[in-house]
Amino acid sequence: MSKTIYSDEYRRIIDKVRQARLTAELTQEEVAQALEIKQSLVSKIESCQRRLDVLELLELSRFLGKPVEYFFYPSASGRVKSPLRKSLKAASPRRKKRG
Repeated sequence: MSKTIYSDEYRRIIDKVRQARLTAELTQEEVAQALEIKQSLVSKIESCQRRLDVLELLELSRFLGKPVEYFFYPSASGRVKSPLRKSLKAASPRRKKRG
């Protein structure tokens, strides 16, 4: 798994951030004021020149009225299947049904 801010996964998250801002008809300046950062930093985040901090993402999700999960999954109904999630599921013990 790539740990760069230029990974496809990271770009998808940032695309969702930008799309949520545009859908809410907000400017970068308005988002910057809500996060208490400079507008230039919002621009750098949206262009993948600056990493989005997890706490900033949490505050941004609240401000935009979106659950944090919105930024990680392709749609409300679909989930991205990651190799880590598959590994964890495969390694976990199966529960027996009570009957």
